[in-house]
Amino acid sequence: MKIPPSILLVEDEENFAKIMMRILTECGLSVTTVDTLSEAMSQAAMRQPDVIVLDLGLPDSTNPRDTIKAIKDFKE
Repeated sequence: MKIPPSILLVEDEENFAKIMMRILTECGLSVTTVDTLSEAMSQAAMRQPDVIVLDLGLPDSTNPRDTIKAIKDFKE
């Protein structure tokens, strides 16, 4: 059996996150959802997702560039 690609969905808008999660799981993907940058960093370290879908306006991020840099620095 083939293992589905894993997605880390980082979204603080609950309704939007639910919609995205439903769409992605219906496409056969394995989805983990978190709502803060700090949770995203923790889950990314633990799960090593294939793809990160990232909201750039998270409550614990000062600006979008910092959010992207934090994720990029983690992956390197």
